[in-house]
Parts: sequence; structure tokens; C-alpha cells
Amino acid sequence: MTQEPKTNDELTEQELDNLDANLLEIELLYKSRCVSAPNGSNVVVREIEKNDK
Repeated sequence: MTQEPKTNDELTEQELDNLDANLLEIELLYKSRCVSAPNGSNVVVREIEKNDK
């Protein structure tokens, strides 16, 4: 038997705190893995020399 989802009015303060903590953890994990560092880059721009023979 499945339980009906609760509405916002039925969530306890503890459940809301747990959800906030989980959301923050997900956000930090996303930023650490998916967003590049603002002050650095691993891209190096080089000019290609063309040798005409």
C-alpha cells in the first residue's frame, strides 16, 4: 500500500529542515562537479604554425 504524498501544511519542521539540508548538499555537489572555477581554466590557446613546403 502506497502512502499519499504530504502537502506543505502536513510537513513537520524537522522534515522541512531535512529537505533544506539535502537540497544544500545537492547544490554543493553540483557546483563542485559541474561548474568550472571562476579564476582558472584548463584551456590553453596556442597558435598553429603552418609549414608550407
